[in-house]
Amino acid sequence: MREMTKQKIPTYTMKLRLYPSPEQKTAIDNILRALHIAFNITFHQVFLKNPVICTAPKENGAVWPDWKKIAAKEWRAFLIRENPAVDYAPAASLTTNNGLFLSDSRKAWEKSPLTQTKEKNSTSTAQQNPGAVSSYRSRPRI
Repeated sequence: MREMTKQKIPTYTMKLRLYPSPEQKTAIDNILRALHIAFNITFHQVFLKNPVICTAPKENGAVWPDWKKIAAKEWRAFLIRENPAVDYAPAASLTTNNGLFLSDSRKAWEKSPLTQTKEKNSTSTAQQNPGAVSSYRSRPRI
């Protein structure tokens, strides 16, 4: 009998088209809507500085999300109590390392302009060049 060998193939992008039945389409829409609702509720609570899912305040009063607390089953239960539609999302899509909170949301949060700001000189561009116009442009979120 031949031995089976495993070969690692490189990661590559692949196009995929789905042709779901009406029931499958409804299920997919419900799952995506549930993930969207879970994300919105969670980050609304982060901006309200909910101590259940946030780190202890820093010296300057800044509060950051605690990803392990957000991915806990207790937080999922809270989300379902807040909006029962979150129950459509499979538990693994919220609580695992490849789920919404420990993977996608964490990456989006780390790319956010808010987390990349650094203390700068207190003099603004307007004070240095009174005739200059400055603007701020942020990257779109996922």
